Amino acid sequence: MASSKRRAVIAGLIGAMIVILAGLAFVRPSVVGFGDDEIAEFVLLPLATAESEATDTAVERTIGLIEARAEAFGVDPPEILREDDKIVVGVAEGKDPEGLVNDLTKRGRIEFFDYEANLVGEGTLDSLTAAIERAGAAPGIEGDFYLFDPQDELVVGPVFGRIALDAVVAERLPTGPADGSSERSVRPGRLVAVEKQKLSPDSKLTQSAYQVLRDRPTLDNLDIELVFVRTNAETLGEPTIDLAMDFTDEGGDTFQDITADLAQRGQMLQTNQTFAVILDNEIISRPFVDFRELPNGVPGGRAVIQGNFTPEEAKRLQAQINDPLPLQLEILQRR
Repeated sequence: MASSKRRAVIAGLIGAMIVILAGLAFVRPSVVGFGDDEIAEFVLLPLATAESEATDTAVERTIGLIEARAEAFGVDPPEILREDDKIVVGVAEGKDPEGLVNDLTKRGRIEFFDYEANLVGEGTLDSLTAAIERAGAAPGIEGDFYLFDPQDELVVGPVFGRIALDAVVAERLPTGPADGSSERSVRPGRLVAVEKQKLSPDSKLTQSAYQVLRDRPTLDNLDIELVFVRTNAETLGEPTIDLAMDFTDEGGDTFQDITADLAQRGQMLQTNQTFAVILDNEIISRPFVDFRELPNGVPGGRAVIQGNFTPEEAKRLQAQINDPLPLQLEILQRR
């Protein structure tokens, strides 16, 4: 979740590193109904977020963005219907239709945090339940909510608010949660983030580490003017595919101010300070600001995410971040 102030205003990347460079029921009449045996159908439930209520307008905008993402991905356009308060998305059966739907419906919310200033507690945690315990219980209906089974395996979550949790549980578990299941929540003003860590530098295997941050991002999607894919020619080896982010004028100024603060604090403490880049609750990068080389922060208004991206991965990330969805979409079933 973004900070309350920023949210009031608006409505894998594994091992990546950033390098700084300078409830209405109707059917949309325009959509052809399903009928192709080779179409995989997924039923999704639109949920309110801290930025947006699940209004009819927000649902229609979300559908439009899903369609635009499919075009940007270079895949066949999905067939989309609305059934009561749900969205049914149909995609061609292929190698991984569920993975495609996950990519099409990922929110694409990106945020930048002053890492040291916002870190809660010391060290990373190896379980989500331990991280939620560190984040504290949430009073009322705000905050991120989770449902765990009796073995502490995640069943639902995170979803924003108790109402959303109840709605998803009612759809997925019509007979109710199993005996011994538990609901847990994160205190408003806290963010539980996961970081995928490689088991070794050359390994594709990862393990999840969890951290808790004060929910005070300094930049988010509103501060990014454009994300684009670029090829970075290397002097040795094969060229790499990167994601470049151009900030708005205000975002670029804010970014330089933030990195200047990090440099000054680093100078005082004699240790480089970092910021965390978080995409949909996943830490995708934690670069540091070298206070010796950049004592006045980082000018230029651009950041580049470098990683071992395939062209397809980079294209999908570009579309997700450029046009984040206003609503969270929970996949209820494939039928």
